[in-house]
Amino acid sequence: MRLSEAIRNGAQYKDGHGFTLKVSGGQQCGCLIGTTLYVMGEEYIASERRYTLMAKHFPIISEIPPCPVCNDKLVVDRNADMFYGIGRPPGSAAECLYENHGWSKKAVAEWVETIENKLEAESLLSSGHQDTVTVQASAPVSSETVKV
Repeated sequence: MRLSEAIRNGAQYKDGHGFTLKVSGGQQCGCLIGTTLYVMGEEYIASERRYTLMAKHFPIISEIPPCPVCNDKLVVDRNADMFYGIGRPPGSAAECLYENHGWSKKAVAEWVETIENKLEAESLLSSGHQDTVTVQASAPVSSETVKV
């Protein structure tokens, strides 16, 4: 399952806190990462392991660029104790857009999908395919065609 699809599937669960996914300390979470991991079968997440689990289920996460709104400054500042010495965690942009900038899970999924499609097209191009590759992007980004 693609990351964008898992985020969309997780969107059916309540936004914000109050979701039944248990995280460390017995808290419950309805955040973007929590609901996305729940879709992938994770039922208990120690918050310090959330990025490790995301990378396990979605290797593409390391290719997700920084937050387009704040360059991940807010998510890294908010979790400075957890990220001290490691810099920007992979995939933190998706969390930042949802938690700090008020994007819906659906909007984050659409943004992630455009990145997935772009990376998929680049992979096809670099593997020597000599065909036309069409990248379907979710609204509001239009489709683009790349000729080789």
